[in-house]
Amino acid sequence: MKKVLYALGGSGALFLLTAVTASQALAQTDTTLTPEEASKVTTAAAGGLMGLFAAGIAIAAIAGIIGLIFLILWIWALVDVLGRKFPNEGTKKTWMWLVILSWPLPIVMGFIPAINVLSPVVGIAGAIIVIVYLVSIRKQGTKGTETAKPPTA
Repeated sequence: MKKVLYALGGSGALFLLTAVTASQALAQTDTTLTPEEASKVTTAAAGGLMGLFAAGIAIAAIAGIIGLIFLILWIWALVDVLGRKFPNEGTKKTWMWLVILSWPLPIVMGFIPAINVLSPVVGIAGAIIVIVYLVSIRKQGTKGTETAKPPTA
């Protein structure tokens, strides 16, 4: 049975599991279904699967939009940190490497079985790093060829 479920994949396995569970529940009772009732049960199960499928597509679309927004923010932060002059060269290098690694590191971590559980956490941390850079750190530097001045207290 497990081999059949794995072969069918997500929604097919769910449908088969639902059908098997329903048939086992009916087998334990002395209830028999008429063809009309069986048709209604099948239609309801199929409708439920279509609802799950639509919900899955909606969640995937929302996740894709959020990912695209963060990709745009990452590119903006990367271009900005590379073109901005900071009063301290160490500050620029630190933020440059934080921004550079904040996007690909969680993706690479997702392919390493021992640490792939941490990939979402590192991804969220990377998004926070990019947002912190864009909101506050970039104000410390100056754009282009201007000489950066140390912040005044």
